[in-house]
Amino acid sequence: MIVVMVPAAFAFDTTRRPVRIGVLHAPDAYDERVSALVNRLLREELRKRGFDAFDTNMTFDEAARDDGNAADFYVEIEGGAVDSDNAGGVAFGGRSVDVSLDVVVARVAADLRVYDGATMELIATESLRKQSAALLPTSIGVGGYDAFAVFAMPFVERAHARSVARNAARDAASRVALAIRQ
Repeated sequence: MIVVMVPAAFAFDTTRRPVRIGVLHAPDAYDERVSALVNRLLREELRKRGFDAFDTNMTFDEAARDDGNAADFYVEIEGGAVDSDNAGGVAFGGRSVDVSLDVVVARVAADLRVYDGATMELIATESLRKQSAALLPTSIGVGGYDAFAVFAMPFVERAHARSVARNAARDAASRVALAIRQ
């Protein structure tokens, strides 16, 4: 009995590669940490969609002057402001423990631009706006009648803001995918 495996060998197409998307740095980032966070989250979301997304370590002007355009497309997020506000809250407690719950509103605002990698021509521009409000614990107090200590929990607000930034990055990745497939 002879088994032929030739058709299976041709099933693998080694000439196709994933679309390469370079994520550019904004020239005047509002906040470097926020910009880096949004760019990292965008790369992660693009990779989840099957793109080969990478950090270019360049601005648009630097990429336009670079002769070795390594990307099929470039993406730039300008703005990337992530802020969080406390819109009020309530505290409650007992003899030795108090908890403060606040309504925390986190917002992300940025402009998304998609460029053709070969010509650096602007293909699409979108305005990203995400907002979320949540009732979150922001401090815990412990003690008694003689002494009392309150511990703030700013990490809760930061985690909420990161969650909104991730939602904005997910939305941006969807918009990039639509822009390059048109």
